[in-house]
Amino acid sequence: MGTSRISSDTMVAKDAVSKLTSLVGDGIQNENVEFSISTLPCMKNAQKLTNTMLTDIGELVETIQTQADKITGLAEVIENRDQLAGQSWGF
Repeated sequence: MGTSRISSDTMVAKDAVSKLTSLVGDGIQNENVEFSISTLPCMKNAQKLTNTMLTDIGELVETIQTQADKITGLAEVIENRDQLAGQSWGF
């Protein structure tokens, strides 16, 4: 994914955040693994664990997206503040 710098420039912030918001949490949460042939208890446990992990990963992606949206909003606030400060200094 590389390193992206978050700054008061909204375009830079949106570009950095886009790498996080391009993931789709709902798709992960709605996935299920089924082993229709196997009746081994360890395989059933693995199936249950995998499905739990998929749900948890989907929730994590959703949380990351929520936080990423806040970064974009914060960048807009800071950019506006910087513009006002620049105007007061005659820039």
